[in-house]
Amino acid sequence: MPHSFKLGLVVHAVGLPDELGRLIESLGELGSVMDSVRCCFITEKNFPVEDMTKLNVAAARNAGIRELLSDCDGIVCIDADYIISPGIFELLMEPAVQDFHVWIRRRDIKLEDARPRKWREWLSLPVFTDCWGSLTYLSKKNWLRLGGFDQRCVSWGAEDDICHIRIGQLGIERRRIDAFPLMHIAHGVRPFGGVNARGQENLKWVKVPQPNYLKGEA
Repeated sequence: MPHSFKLGLVVHAVGLPDELGRLIESLGELGSVMDSVRCCFITEKNFPVEDMTKLNVAAARNAGIRELLSDCDGIVCIDADYIISPGIFELLMEPAVQDFHVWIRRRDIKLEDARPRKWREWLSLPVFTDCWGSLTYLSKKNWLRLGGFDQRCVSWGAEDDICHIRIGQLGIERRRIDAFPLMHIAHGVRPFGGVNARGQENLKWVKVPQPNYLKGEA
């Protein structure tokens, strides 16, 4: 039976077509909970980018959030190079966490280890302690308060770190979850370039007020 809470899932997949296929496969294994999940996949078809080295990841994620705001009570953002374990979506729909900022840190696996799923075994893998943006959940109300990801960040990198910092500045309570293996499939250099990896030049924007991209301020 569908859950009364409608969860939105934004998947950034521009330049990551193979990874998206594996993520969709993992979604297909989650059963009836998907009846309450609305998905928005951001690909080249709905977010065309002529020069992949200039891809604005923040803008791509914001486009997906805006698409789902009218139909969802809460929205989670993730990149396509993950596979999602059973139980995560049910957790995000629980009343006890619906108004919190929930983030789940990643564990890395190799492509050849992605099938078959070894969820219990994967729980023993090291957790990346400095990874803020693997999975980010906020309620609809809190996404609108935050205003989305900072689109002044060029290319990719640090937009998720800045988002994490601003959520804290707003006083939104957090719930960090490590009880589920959110698996990141390790890959080589991203097709949209590694020049801006971790986006050091983007970190300057954390000191500057951000437009509310979800309310059309920019």
